[in-house]
Amino acid sequence: MPGYVFLSSQGWPLEWHQVLGAHFVRRVISLDRDPIRLRIGEMDELQEREHDGEFIAWSAERHMRTNREFKIGDRVEIVIGPLTGRRAKVVEINDARANVLTEMLGQERFVEVGLEVLEAVN
Repeated sequence: MPGYVFLSSQGWPLEWHQVLGAHFVRRVISLDRDPIRLRIGEMDELQEREHDGEFIAWSAERHMRTNREFKIGDRVEIVIGPLTGRRAKVVEINDARANVLTEMLGQERFVEVGLEVLEAVN
């Protein structure tokens, strides 16, 4: 699975500060601040769901709300990258990218970002 590293440890917990200190680690998948432990076979199952760099959801998951659903005109927040924390309005969606209108340097400006960096604002 591109972008993922799976670790195995004899002891638990690992020294997470060492893992997070590696230059290639951006974040650890966690639940309530604790890293998620995979059971035997779960890594294989996850790898089977990956196809050409895309993660394929099970049919039951395909319609779950994720705060990633939005349409033109919706308010969103940029949650990844140099514009993290900025709120914006979606003005156009093209494949995996969106043009949003956000305030920068005292003016409203159009910015093109990847859909993966946006979350819907309630």
